[in-house]
Amino acid sequence: MTWPDTTATAVAKTGYQTESHEVTLTEGSRTRPAIELTAYAGWSGAEGSGSYACRHLFVQIDATLVADVIACGAKVRGSSTPAPELRSTQDRVALRLGPSGR
Repeated sequence: MTWPDTTATAVAKTGYQTESHEVTLTEGSRTRPAIELTAYAGWSGAEGSGSYACRHLFVQIDATLVADVIACGAKVRGSSTPAPELRSTQDRVALRLGPSGR
């Protein structure tokens, strides 16, 4: 998901009612600042219902474009969701987006 004409900090602060954190993503010699937050959502249907947790990484692609790299997993008490492998993939994708990730 992308937002034009804004900053990563502004999107995280105005679009979600949860606490966010500044993080630095790193892979080898690449680094990139991001805003991280976790938001929860629910689903329901004929087969049942449940909830899930989504980790959002807001990254500034250029001066006026923000991307939200999202990873979701089932909301499980006492464990990390989304799974560590998915979070690692999410970090790598966020690092490689657009001009700032080169």
